[in-house]
Amino acid sequence: MQFNFCVYYTKSWTSFNYGGKMETYYQRNKKKILAYGKQYYIDHHDELIAKQRVYNSKRKEHQAEYYREWYKENGRNRADNYIEKILEWTDAFPERVRIQRLLRYAIKIGKVIRPEICPKCGRKAKIQAHHVNYEHFMNFVFLCASCHKIEHNKNKG
Repeated sequence: MQFNFCVYYTKSWTSFNYGGKMETYYQRNKKKILAYGKQYYIDHHDELIAKQRVYNSKRKEHQAEYYREWYKENGRNRADNYIEKILEWTDAFPERVRIQRLLRYAIKIGKVIRPEICPKCGRKAKIQAHHVNYEHFMNFVFLCASCHKIEHNKNKG
């Protein structure tokens, strides 16, 4: 094994030379390391979940504080009554809300796979589902935000 702190050695300290073949520790022991990780997860599942919940709650508080400050400095690019408008829409169209929730659930459980690339423009972006009509929750097209907005504007005009 060779270390990086000496200028005479050029190989990484994580690399070993076995029969002329350079391998890192992870490459040689990948199966053992992955098996250990799986077993550790099984043995400590409840403890890991508890730690994750604590981390997420702290992160959520931190993000909320960050965005409060950011919005104070930069302003918010939405209407003052944004939440009220959303609530009005959900009250006015309960069937559409139900269909959107069904689609979100189908995506969550893996029945529907959300692509990473927009099928219309080919851009890699966060993809949204656009319902062509609300007869059935599976009657939709995946689009990026830009194409989704264009599609809605076509329907208005």
